[in-house]
Amino acid sequence: KISAVEQDANQMLQKAEQFKREAARDGLTDLYNRKAFDVRLKRALKSLAGTGEQFAVVLFDVNHFKWVNAPFGHVAGDKVLKVIANNLKESFRKNDVIARFGGDEFAVMVMGFNEHKAKERVAGFQKRVSEHRFFSHAQNTNIEISVSAGVAAATKGISANDLLDKADKAMYNEKKGTATPSHINAA
Repeated sequence: KISAVEQDANQMLQKAEQFKREAARDGLTDLYNRKAFDVRLKRALKSLAGTGEQFAVVLFDVNHFKWVNAPFGHVAGDKVLKVIANNLKESFRKNDVIARFGGDEFAVMVMGFNEHKAKERVAGFQKRVSEHRFFSHAQNTNIEISVSAGVAAATKGISANDLLDKADKAMYNEKKGTATPSHINAA
């Protein structure tokens, strides 16, 4: 009986761990979700206050994403988001915290990096995305994808909201310079 109870307890523990993992993950991309990112961000800010371990937050936005979903459909949009997620995983390290922040936005906490080093990683990621060929077989055309990014270095005493706001403003400043994709008839 003890063995059976131990086995049941072990199975319940495994299920609880599975549910915990699923609750922290985005269903489409398998990246962390916004809630899990926020928890890790607050934890990193506490660590920064204590140990001084630097990190930077990067917010990403897929430029003109509505022009992917509208003409090509949500299945195509989902494929683009999955490719972006995979490129993030390949461009950043395992100890960096990568999340789908919402919709077509992503976030990364680049651990142990200052703003300059984080920007180098971001440039590599953006180059990787720009080199990826997105093609719509249904419409027999390329889909142009680019990603804007904003980087903000964490500093002692900064709040999570202020850090995210700083990265968000930097992202939108970069986004202002992006043109409408050429496959769109801007009218």
